[in-house]
Amino acid sequence: MGEDHGGLAVDDARLQAKVLYAAAMVSYAAGDAEAAESQTEKCLELFRAAGDQRGEARALMAAALWALFKGDAAAARERAEQARALFVRHGDTRGTALSQGTLGIAAYRSGEFDAAGSLLTDSLQTLRSVGDRRGSALMLEALAKLNYAQGGYRRAAELAADSLELHRSSGERRGVATALLLLSGVAVQEARFSVAAKLLGAVERLVKEVGFTLSAPDRAMFDDLKAALERGMQADALRRGWSAGAAMPYDELLERALGYARRAKGRQVSRRGGTKQ
Repeated sequence: MGEDHGGLAVDDARLQAKVLYAAAMVSYAAGDAEAAESQTEKCLELFRAAGDQRGEARALMAAALWALFKGDAAAARERAEQARALFVRHGDTRGTALSQGTLGIAAYRSGEFDAAGSLLTDSLQTLRSVGDRRGSALMLEALAKLNYAQGGYRRAAELAADSLELHRSSGERRGVATALLLLSGVAVQEARFSVAAKLLGAVERLVKEVGFTLSAPDRAMFDDLKAALERGMQADALRRGWSAGAAMPYDELLERALGYARRAKGRQVSRRGGTKQ
């Protein structure tokens, strides 16, 4: 009877962990990152108590993502390394690639650009090979941000457009919003302030419509770009551009954003102040 009770306890812990993991994903989708993080930590403890290493790996990955969301690259790296070890142990190719990509994002956030580029590129190749479109979109966006951080605005625009296309095809409006945010950054660097104002207005609208919160790094970027527009544009012009982007029909918005990205890809973009044809 003792052994049976022990088995029931393990099964109960595993079931509770799965329920909490699902609840964390729902909380995240609803824009409640704080609840999602708390639920993830609890389900991680339960997966460990149940000896479920596959579940533990998934929970560790979620915990790494919450750390990135808050801007804590060191914590994200620690959790992603633990997750990768478990994914490798169990032969989970997709999980290994996602954890490797998360390590790449953590490296980029820490200023380790060469390591980040290698990790993200390898992750993207694997995710493409297994047909993970959503994961591929996330890695493309991360590579776009990496190039942007190094002044590679033309390449950043190209990668952001590729990410935007994948997010669009999967109906992932959260990803669409963050890709548009990056394109607005390229537009600011090109001094195409009217374009940037429309894109930022659209980002703000999508955040409200979908009901999510920008990550700490994305919020900082949004605020910095808005401040740059306030310095570079007349108040009336900024208001008009912002309102136009916020009111633009979704499909038209994406077509215009992709068109801008294609044009930006063909220009040599200099740091804040213009372009060279």
